[in-house]
Amino acid sequence: MRYILVLGLAITIGLPGRVYAQDPIDKEIVVVNPYQPSLSDAYKINILPMVSDSISIRPSFDYSIQPRKFDTKFQIQPITPARLVGAPLTKLYRSYLKLGFGNYLVPNAELRINSLRSKKSQWGIDIQHFSINGKLKLDNDHKVKPGYFDNSVSVYGKRIFNKSFISGKISGAYDGGDFYGYNPILGVTELPRDQIQQNYLKLDGRMKLGSTHKDSLHLNYIGSLDYLYTYDHYKNFEHGAVLNTELNQRFRSGTVFGLGLGAEYYYTSESIDSANNTIIKLNPWFGKNTSAFIYKIGFGLALDIYGEKVDPLIYPEALLQINVVKGVLMPYFGVDGRMQVNNYRTVVEENRYISPGLKVNNTHHKIRGYVGLKGSFSREISYDINASYSLVDNMPFYVNDTVDILGNTFNVVYDSIDMSKIYGELKHLHTDRLSGLLSLTWMQYKMTGQEKPWHMPRLVVSLTEQYNLRNKILLDMEVFYVGKRYARPSLLDTEILTLKGFVDLNLGLEYRYTKLLSGFVRFNNILNARNQAWNYYSGMGFNVSFGFTYAL
Repeated sequence: MRYILVLGLAITIGLPGRVYAQDPIDKEIVVVNPYQPSLSDAYKINILPMVSDSISIRPSFDYSIQPRKFDTKFQIQPITPARLVGAPLTKLYRSYLKLGFGNYLVPNAELRINSLRSKKSQWGIDIQHFSINGKLKLDNDHKVKPGYFDNSVSVYGKRIFNKSFISGKISGAYDGGDFYGYNPILGVTELPRDQIQQNYLKLDGRMKLGSTHKDSLHLNYIGSLDYLYTYDHYKNFEHGAVLNTELNQRFRSGTVFGLGLGAEYYYTSESIDSANNTIIKLNPWFGKNTSAFIYKIGFGLALDIYGEKVDPLIYPEALLQINVVKGVLMPYFGVDGRMQVNNYRTVVEENRYISPGLKVNNTHHKIRGYVGLKGSFSREISYDINASYSLVDNMPFYVNDTVDILGNTFNVVYDSIDMSKIYGELKHLHTDRLSGLLSLTWMQYKMTGQEKPWHMPRLVVSLTEQYNLRNKILLDMEVFYVGKRYARPSLLDTEILTLKGFVDLNLGLEYRYTKLLSGFVRFNNILNARNQAWNYYSGMGFNVSFGFTYAL
């Protein structure tokens, strides 16, 4: 760089306006710093150029519009009217067959044949069988055959007219169970079956007639006539006839007047009772149902005619429900009463191990007061909670027979009691897939003559759940809890017996291979609870049943 600067300076000095002879230069130039060129900032003009013109030209137009009608061609297209289409009807099948088998040698069969969907008539046949052929373990660890079986067949039909219907049903049943439960202190291994065998033949018939008016202002009626025949292994028999009718008329004001009429007659063999029993019932009432409240007021009159004795009974009837928020919050309270008719058929169906030819009396529920609350938390969840207090005369309780040392049959003792009851239930329904019911019943008995409410639990809790997976897999669960109960001591017992509470857990699974064919498996009493419905009578432990169903 130093030599370049020297050369540049020499050229500058040596080029004057004129060219002269050059003198020799003999000088030494010392450059202290290197050359650093720089450029100064440019000055920018921020003013846009403008052309100033004093001449202004404004164009002028002269025009006119000639109006002319434009003919449009429009054709109206009709709109197809909307139609209300109902939900598609599910296909019905004419027959249904179910066959199953389980441990304890338990066969289960069911056959149903019925008519298809019709607006004029219905008919059907129903046949069922269930039995326990294995052995059950008693409290003394001995195993015995219960001889338990149920067989039934029924034929029914219904004819529907424009303003009424008539239906009929004929059914027969043959069931029974041996008196296999006895006091374990005896140490008996097994009793001869011809001494403990019991079976029941039941023949029933029903005729029913009712109205089907679409207009609620017409007189509505419904009536039924039943015939009941019961015959057991020891030649005890009972004939029963039951007539029930109900009339009601609604007026434009919304008030409804109703009248209930009924009569029952029971004729038994002398081995059961030498006198016949007739009951006549009358129940007039009126009420009203609005969006704000529901009320019903009436009374019941019953004549209990036993032989030559006539006992008239009167029961109150009143109900008031207030729809604070209809469907969501609805408190209700009321008072009522009723006659509970007890006969040979009713006790046999409740406890088939009663002493053959047992005579029973009717029960008088004199008055019951109750208060409750029902409604729903959402569209899927609903509830109902109520509490009641009742005064009851002639309440029956089952106790082991003290005539026979075995104690394997039951008699009935009566008592006048004060009964308190709390009941609650919670339902949920999530579409068609998941549904369930949780219920609780708590009872409190105030006895007059008996020490305990024999065989009656204080607490019963149940939970049922059902799940449907695309109509292909069906699951169900049942859980029951029955609290402890008491049994009156028999001849060989020195103190009151306590039947422990138990939990019964059941699960079921069904797989639908097609709409016609499915297979199922069911697990009962999974916890293997030692449940005793009646004193000395043990039920089945853990058991499994499986089978298939077929529809055609």
